[in-house]
Amino acid sequence: MLAEQTGADSGSPSLTWEHLNPATGDGRETDSSGRVVKATHLDPAGVDVGESDPFSSGAVGDPQRVG
Repeated sequence: MLAEQTGADSGSPSLTWEHLNPATGDGRETDSSGRVVKATHLDPAGVDVGESDPFSSGAVGDPQRVG
């Protein structure tokens, strides 16, 4: 699926686009304005791990901390 139109019969149609990375399996879904409304970030096992490092404490000095 590349795009999906919903709500056409209700008078307020909307269109979403699906963008998939074939190498990683990661994906993004954007609305008709190009804004990301949903994202997946897959690990090598195919599990959606989210956008942040699950092993980082976020504390200053943590080698996993970004920023």
